[in-house]
Parts: sequence; C-alpha cells; structure tokens
Amino acid sequence: MTGLSLAVMIVASICGWWVASQSKLKYSGLIGGGVVGAGMASMHFVGIVSMDAGAAVSFDRMSILAATLIAMLFGAVSARIAISNQRMSANLFAASLLVVGFASMYFTAMAGMTLIPEMPARLVFGAGNAKVMALTVTIVVMSLVGFGLIFALFDFHLGGRRQAENKRIRALADATFEGLIIVRDGQIRDANIRVMEMLGLKQEDLSGRPLSEIAVDAQSVNIMAEANDILPRTAGLRCSDGTEMIVQVLARQIDFDGEAARIIALRDVSSEEKAKAKIMHMAHHDGLTGLPNRSHFCEQLEAALKIAWDDGTEVAVMVFDLDRFKDVNDVHGHATGDALLIAVAKRFLVALPENAFASRLSGDEFAVILPNVTDRVAAVSAAQHVVDTIGVPLDIGNVHINVSASGGLTMFPLDGEAPDRLMN
Repeated sequence: MTGLSLAVMIVASICGWWVASQSKLKYSGLIGGGVVGAGMASMHFVGIVSMDAGAAVSFDRMSILAATLIAMLFGAVSARIAISNQRMSANLFAASLLVVGFASMYFTAMAGMTLIPEMPARLVFGAGNAKVMALTVTIVVMSLVGFGLIFALFDFHLGGRRQAENKRIRALADATFEGLIIVRDGQIRDANIRVMEMLGLKQEDLSGRPLSEIAVDAQSVNIMAEANDILPRTAGLRCSDGTEMIVQVLARQIDFDGEAARIIALRDVSSEEKAKAKIMHMAHHDGLTGLPNRSHFCEQLEAALKIAWDDGTEVAVMVFDLDRFKDVNDVHGHATGDALLIAVAKRFLVALPENAFASRLSGDEFAVILPNVTDRVAAVSAAQHVVDTIGVPLDIGNVHINVSASGGLTMFPLDGEAPDRLMN
C-alpha cells in the first residue's frame, strides 16, 4: 500500500505536469496543477490507510474534501505561475506554494483523522523493530530527497543549455540580412528583428497576427503560403506607416515546437523593382514628352488590329507633325523646341478620346491609334479636333509661338490590313 501511494503520486505528477506544459487547452496550467494536487492528497490518504498502527483509521468526510481542495488549489496556482513565467524567482515561488499546499493539506487531513485502538498486543513493538523501521524510513526518505535533488540539478543544467541554445539561434536569426517569419495555420508565430525593421513593427505587434494583415492583398498572401525554396517569388507587404513594400519570398516547411510550420524568408526588393519598372518605362516611352515611343506604338498597333479583326470593328491610324518646327529650332533654339514638343504632347492627351493611344514617333512626328471607330467621318472629326487643339498659340518663356499641325489618317480594314500598309 505504501508503494501504491508513491505510484499514485508519481503518475499524478507526470500526468499533471504534462497537461500543464504540453497541452493546448485554454487553462492547461490550472488543470495540470489541479491533477498534481489531487495526486498529493491521494498519496497522503493511501499512505495513512497503509500504516499498521494497531488502530483503525477514521476520516471526517469534510476534512477529506477540504484537504483535497486545498491541495488542488495550491497545485493549480503553483503550476500556472511556473508555466507562465520561466524566471528562477517565479519557479522558486511556485515550488514554495506547492510545499505550503502540501503542508496545509496534510494538517487539514490529520485534523479530521481519528484512530480507534485495537487489541493492546497490536500496540506493542519491539525496540529492535522500531530501530529497523526508523532506519528504513530514514534511508528511503533520504534516497528520495537525494534523487529529487539530482534530477532537479540535471533539469536545471539542461534548462540552462536550452536557454543558451535558444539565444544562439535567435542571435543567428537576427543577424541575417533577410527577414524571417514562422507561420502556422495562417498566423505569425515568430519573427526576427529584420522583419520588424522592414515593417516598422514590434514583436508583440507581429506575434499571433494573421499573415493577411501584413500583406497588401490576397494574391500576396497566396504567394507566401505557396512559395518554395527553389523559385523566388515577389509579394507586397504593408508597412506600419501605410506604405507598400515589394519583397522576394522563399519558404520551406519546418518543425516548430513539435508541429509543422512554414519559415518564410523575405528580402526587400522595392528599389530593384522600381529600377526595373523605370527601365521598362524608358524602353517603351519617349524621354522628352513621356509619350510611348515608336517600338511601343508598333506593338500596340498590332494588338489593336488583332482585336479589331476578331471583333469586326474599325481602327483609325493617324499621323501628325508640326508645321515649320525646324524654324522654331533655328530661330529660338533647341530648348524652346523641346518645350514646344512637351506642350504639344500634353495637348494631344487633352484632345484625344480616353481609348486613344498617342505616341511620339520621332522629332515632331506624332501618331495616334483610335480603336472602335464607327466610320471615317468620326475619325476625321477626331483628327480635326486634335489639329484645332494643338493650333492654339502659346508662350514659352518670352517667346510667343503660333503653333499649327498637319495630319492624315487611314482606316482598318478599309485602307489596308497590315500595319506597314496603314502607316505608309
């Protein structure tokens, strides 16, 4: 029976502390601590019943209930403190509460216990038996205390090594140039310092937040959720000041706290993407006026003709140039000529319908694609409006210039079907 009482306490402690430290229940610390307290009370009562004291043991039911509740209460509070705070002072305080709870349970239970003597012969113990019993109890108790201290020191040593290892891993993660976040079930579980610097957020602002709250759109969320460690992909993140950041994403599956999770590496490529977009814009647009250039115009013309052919609609192709533009350059200089081209480009955008595509081919030559034209009369009317709008005099610095333009147009498919034929 004495061995059974010890086994009850061991099993209750293992189960209780496992629930407190490993279970995902909402109040796992309190529940696990309560199990440990119930184990303490059970060990005491089983141990009392197992004594051969020459007397029958009788307990008051209310005392049993009170002692058990006290043990469970102190155990629950102790476990809650130990699990929620890993500092040494908190652990010592939790251990002290457990000791106080055990003592309170013991004295409450003993106060409700009554011994009813049996035959007097049962009360007679030989002096030798008493000494052997005392020595046996002493050896057993000291052995248990010794083993407990050894395991406690071993656990403390392992805990120190675990903390040192965690600090080393954290230092390595924070030293990387990329941002690292750990995501499980769509929520951010951890992140390194680089992510906080990139987004302008703190650790508490990131932990537990859905990944969708830092992504600019659903597509970026899907990219980060589906990315791998082979092919980099780009996604958009939202910073704390509301600005958007373009990041390159790599990800892989990892084991995090015994469960599957994803670690996502993020590299800020906003400047690279902006430079790439600028290069693409320069390759397709005129550097002076900002209008699409000749190569972009040709691409757009082929696309517009293909759509018109499929839809059975008409497209007007217009070409304009400025009258006596060479005289403006010769008389007033190239700076004035450039300013005139910029002003004319703006007037093109004002005079044309929204669906029109205007470009600068070269020098003072401009071209326009006007899709979905009803007939030639409508196309001529739109071209005349462009000429009238450009022909309004303007002042460039101290120079007053009378501007005029000439133009012509062809219709697809009436005047031709090939882009070169239409342009000629």
